[in-house]
Amino acid sequence: MAILGGVFFLIEALMSVTSVIGRALFNLPVPGDYELVQMLSA
Repeated sequence: MAILGGVFFLIEALMSVTSVIGRALFNLPVPGDYELVQMLSA
């Protein structure tokens, strides 16, 4: 169970980093990233 939580944490961290980089470089964030991070954190 702890491993699954760690995997979800890594996924949400990578998605946030990808969204920030995409927004900064290409003005194209990951669609729905805020909602997905909220769902993975719950």
